[in-house]
This record gives sequence, structure tokens and C-alpha cells, in this order.
Amino acid sequence: MWGCGLGFLVLALWNTTNVAVVTSILIVAISLNSAIYLGFMTNNLDLSPNFCGTLMGITNSLSTVASIFAPLAVGWMVDDGAVSCLFKLYASLHGSVSNEISVKFFQHTQSEWKNVFLLSGGIMFGSNLIYLIFGSSKQQRWNSPRTPIVKHYGIRTYCT
Repeated sequence: MWGCGLGFLVLALWNTTNVAVVTSILIVAISLNSAIYLGFMTNNLDLSPNFCGTLMGITNSLSTVASIFAPLAVGWMVDDGAVSCLFKLYASLHGSVSNEISVKFFQHTQSEWKNVFLLSGGIMFGSNLIYLIFGSSKQQRWNSPRTPIVKHYGIRTYCT
């Protein structure tokens, strides 16, 4: 996550208007972001091999909720407020976007996008730092309960 965060911070702090350079930095940053799946997917299996499906469902649900609010936050930061962002979302869903709205939609200043990239890069750096400090791949105690588990076919077994 630090590679993608670094790419976003470079975009925020480097004053360039060259579209090819900005696009290249974004491609590299997002490509580096794909490496998080190597740790994210396997960590749930390390923590609890017996309940990794449930754990994956919980962690994916939390990340999806954050992904739902990210475009709204960007719209609020980049444009003239949350009301305009919600109006644009409504208009785009109903297919009634006028020319005036679409032209205004792309007239954002570079400083507004710098704030978005600073926030994104900061969240990536901060969350990775928290994981590196507090994260663990040690198998959890609750992975192996000592109470019998009745499977769907009626045979009693113990998790070991």
C-alpha cells in the first residue's frame, strides 16, 4: 500500500499539467496497489483456517462500505459541496445530465485534486502503518473451539 500511497503523494505534491506523466503515475500506483491482495487474502487464512470464509466476508463488507462513500467524499472535496455531488449522482443515474452540468463537472482546480490525492495517500500510508505495527498472522485462539460442532449430516465432531 505504500507504493500506491507514494504515487498519490507524488501526484499531490508535484505540480505538473502533463497528462501523459499523470496517467503513467496513476497506472504505476494502481498496479502497485494490486500487491495488497497477496497479504490481504492470505492473512485471513493464516488467522483462522476454519473460519476464513466468515472472516473474509466481514473484512470485504467493511471495505465495500468504505468504497461506497469514497466517490461521495471526492465529489464533496472537488466540487462545490455535497449537495452538488448528490445532484450529479442523481442526474447520472437518471440519464438527465445537461451540457452545463457536464462542462462544470470537469472544471476542477488542481488544488482540489491535490487534496484528494493527499487524503488517499495519507489513508494508505496510515492504514499500512497500523497493520505493520499491530497486525499479526498468528493463528487465533477462537479458530479451534473445544465445544462439539454438529455438521449438517448429524455427525458430531470437534475442531482441532
